[in-house]
Amino acid sequence: MAETLTTLAFMSAVLMIVSSLTKYGKWLSAITAVFCIVASLQIPFDAVNQSGGSVLVICSVFCIVIQYNIRNGLDEKYLNIISGVVVFVLLLSMYPQEGIVDMIEKYTFKDSLIKLIQSIIIGFVMALYLASSLSKQITSLSIATIGLLGVLLFVDFSDLSNLLVVLLTLSIFGWLPFFEDIVSKRIGSGDGRTRALGISVFFGIGIIYLTTYAAISQVERIGNGPGAITVTMWLTTAVTAFGLVGMLLPLLGLDHHARPESWGWRKGILFSPLIICLNTDLAIHIILGISIAILISISSPLVIEKKRRKLTS
Repeated sequence: MAETLTTLAFMSAVLMIVSSLTKYGKWLSAITAVFCIVASLQIPFDAVNQSGGSVLVICSVFCIVIQYNIRNGLDEKYLNIISGVVVFVLLLSMYPQEGIVDMIEKYTFKDSLIKLIQSIIIGFVMALYLASSLSKQITSLSIATIGLLGVLLFVDFSDLSNLLVVLLTLSIFGWLPFFEDIVSKRIGSGDGRTRALGISVFFGIGIIYLTTYAAISQVERIGNGPGAITVTMWLTTAVTAFGLVGMLLPLLGLDHHARPESWGWRKGILFSPLIICLNTDLAIHIILGISIAILISISSPLVIEKKRRKLTS
């Protein structure tokens, strides 16, 4: 029964992604949460110590908080698309194909309760970051960041690399609009926009490659030889492809942001880890490079563009 309900939750997440094409996605997040909650009630309490049990709790809390923010007037389509991708990735990568199995190792009630609380906090933090990317409330961002630091200190992510990728990606999603607004108020209208865009993209790609190679070369099964170069090239190419696609978003009408092509580039490379982590457990190694590339993209207009001088008669 739990496997069937999890499948329904997965299908509901897919509907959340495509709901941007319709006007009927208002309650999809709540429906996904219900499926996850009922599925979690069908399994033993100590199953929360497995990735499959934990992900059901995480997705339940995540979708409940997202639904709350949709009800409070935040952009329904944006939240449905991103949260749909998040639930899609988490269920696909964390819920085992064979379902929840009986464990040889026995956990105490206290161990299971701690794991349950950790899962609830993770789901809440992820949703708070995503909602804050629209509300831009510094209080919500601060609470989410405190929660993130606590999670990183007390949760073992050694076998949950995809969850860590999603968590860190959403944290950047949350803070990015806040910093973009600060910079956009200062850049105004200037000359050299194309040059600033090209330079920031070029250096961003270089930074992503270098930081990824430095991290990948430390992975024991890959080493620092040709294998590391090949993997780094593959990851960098994938991130760059997402960034270039993101630069086309202004053509779809998403051009109300300052420097829309740069905005699209940032959104594209930031979105890429959510998809790349479905293909490899090495996606965590691109997060640092992407973060630096985003900072370069945000700040480049301040450094490269020249302010236009007013003509005096």
